[in-house]
Parts: sequence; C-alpha cells; structure tokens
Amino acid sequence: MKRMICVFLCLFAIVVSQTYAMEVTLDRDTNTVSISGAAGKNEHIAIVITDASVSDPGNAAIDDLKAHSIGFYETNADADGNYSFSFKTTKAGGEYNFFVSGAATKDKLKTELYKKDDIDEALATLSDAAALGESKVAEELKNEQLRKLLGVNELYNRLADKSILAAVIAKNSYYGSYTELNSAIDSIKVMQDFCDRFNEMINKAQVKDHIKELKSLYGGDDAVYTKYFGLKSTDGIDKT
Repeated sequence: MKRMICVFLCLFAIVVSQTYAMEVTLDRDTNTVSISGAAGKNEHIAIVITDASVSDPGNAAIDDLKAHSIGFYETNADADGNYSFSFKTTKAGGEYNFFVSGAATKDKLKTELYKKDDIDEALATLSDAAALGESKVAEELKNEQLRKLLGVNELYNRLADKSILAAVIAKNSYYGSYTELNSAIDSIKVMQDFCDRFNEMINKAQVKDHIKELKSLYGGDDAVYTKYFGLKSTDGIDKT
C-alpha cells in the first residue's frame, strides 16, 4: 500500500499538465462507484479518492494522504485510451476529490457520494410523501439535500415547471429502490433532454432563416413578414 501511494505521488507530481474528461457515477442501490475517462493508449492509471481537505495530493504527506483517503486503486487504459473502474463503498458520505494520474495523464474531479442508509431514508421519505399526494411530494422536493440523495437534483434544476416531477413521482405510492424511482421519472428525463437539445439548436439566426423559408414555401401576407423583419428587436418572438 505504501509503495503504491509513493508511486501515485511521483506520477502526480511529474506528470505533464494535461486534463481529460473524467466521469464519476454512483449506483445508489448497490453503493457502487464507477470511474471512467480517457488517457493515453494502454496507459497505467493510478486513482486516489480523498475527502475535500486534500486539494493537491502531490503536496500531501503519505500519512496525511492515507488518513484522508477512502481508496487507492490501479487500472489500465485500453488500446483506445479509455479506462473504467468500479468499487463499492459503505462509509463514503460527503464531498470527495477523485485524482487520476499516469505517465501522461493528470485529472481531478470533485463530487459527492452518499451512504446507502441515507439514500434508503430519503427513499422512505419520498414514499411517505407520494402516498399523501403531489403537493406533499412537491414540498419535500424543495429540500436540496433530499434531491441530491435521490439523484434528481440536476433534473429538478433544469425543469422550468417543477410540478411535473412531483406529479409523476406521486403516481406511485412506494419506492423501494433508486431503480424504481429512476424508471418512474425516465420519461421526464427524455423530455427535458429533448427540450435542452432543441433550445441549443434554435437560435435567433436560425429562427429568421426558418421564417424566410416559410415565406418562400407558404407565402402569406407580406405585411406580416415586413412587420417582423422591420422590428428593432425580435428576441421575444424568436424565443417563442
């Protein structure tokens, strides 16, 4: 273990300053943490997970690093430079830093992990609320920590109409697992993903182009188009 930590610290200290996309996910039903990302082809990767107090493992003493870490792991990237690793944790609860290092790779990501007992308690709270109806669910969902434990915080913040999420959740009166909750709200995720992509695709220039196409294809009252293109600002119309 001590040798592995020393190797990691050396790699982290001398590695070139290069960052790749890293993703960390938590399976709330099994408390399995999955780490994936990109590195060099067939590169040997060292991974250390610490609490939020360690911001730079390269400057940390070995004993301090051990005291504030929940795991040291090693894996290899494949021929395309992709790597993935999973582990189970029962004690992780709070904000953690994930450090990945190799001969040519240096990456860092901060995220929150949650204890299984806390997740189960959050599911029980949601189930009790669902049994009482949509308004009670909506009230509980105002609690950000509860949303984070349930894995719905990001979706909740993206929704323009929060009541949609509460209404869908209230259709079931009991949630025994995160998988059940995730399946129940899957349609909302698909809808919101579509809306986000659509909003990214449509911009003011494209709207104007579409209106020009409509005029050439369908004609109509020239006065309407003249009025539109004569406006000083069409932002409100374009957004609609």
